[in-house]
Amino acid sequence: MEKKILKVYDTITGKMVDVEVTPEVYREYMRTEWGIKNNNNSFYEHEIQFSALIGGNDDAYENFDEFIQDDDYEDDIINKIYLERLPGVMKQLSKDDRELIDLMFYKNMSEEQIAEMKGVTQQNISQKRQRILGRCYKLLKSE
Repeated sequence: MEKKILKVYDTITGKMVDVEVTPEVYREYMRTEWGIKNNNNSFYEHEIQFSALIGGNDDAYENFDEFIQDDDYEDDIINKIYLERLPGVMKQLSKDDRELIDLMFYKNMSEEQIAEMKGVTQQNISQKRQRILGRCYKLLKSE
């Protein structure tokens, strides 16, 4: 039987992956993609302009300039400061916590993979992750 390859988004890893499917699945998936593209085009042709909803006249063009904030540079600076502090925060974590962070964020392992490797449940790994990230957040804010 002939197999087809689809490129789909893996929500666990956050990356696009190739998935081998039957020709029937491939055909239906591609039909759906075609419909989505047509629906999107139709939507944009018939969409209501936001400016008309907020009292603009019929000739008004949508203008979102008033919603754009120019403080992006502040976020960049804050993120840079946090990145500079991160090694110090990591040193304050236990060896097990650092290992979990390394497996998840540097080796891109899923919670399920780590749980299987450690012989615990995925929920246990998820709870540890939340606890560690919460502690890192507090440490970053306090320094």
